[in-house]
Amino acid sequence: MDVEDDSVSETSTSFSEMSAYTTRESSASVMSSNASKSRAARRQKKGGKIRAGSPGEEMALVEHLRGMALTGGAQNELKSLLVALIQLGKAETARRVQEAADSFEVSQRAAVKLAEDTVSSDRVEERAHTLERYVRMLRDRESGHGEAGGTWRINALSPPVTG
Repeated sequence: MDVEDDSVSETSTSFSEMSAYTTRESSASVMSSNASKSRAARRQKKGGKIRAGSPGEEMALVEHLRGMALTGGAQNELKSLLVALIQLGKAETARRVQEAADSFEVSQRAAVKLAEDTVSSDRVEERAHTLERYVRMLRDRESGHGEAGGTWRINALSPPVTG
């Protein structure tokens, strides 16, 4: 559907740019060239596919995991959502949303660290290289340094710190 939408848009643009002196052949080649450039730009923007067994597969997977981090815009929207829920008297819902987002964020960062460590290691220890262990290590490190993570969190919704 995406390719068809681009083609329709390019076709209508090409026809609107035609004059009495433009031949159909030249506008058809312009449309074809523009469509090819558009598809190539989209492929480059996506970064290509991760191919199983390829030499760069492991690093591509690490990069894919990194790309799953909450963007600044997503963090701003999340904070706005939490504030709106609180203002609507839905603090419990806001707390659950914050916990889910926190769990996602910590799991994503732990997955990146785990992937980096296993890619750079010749030997993978099944007990040491688990997502659960990396999540626990990350949470312990954050609680020890007072790092609560992103600016999107609302402290009043967080569970009390024990220790």
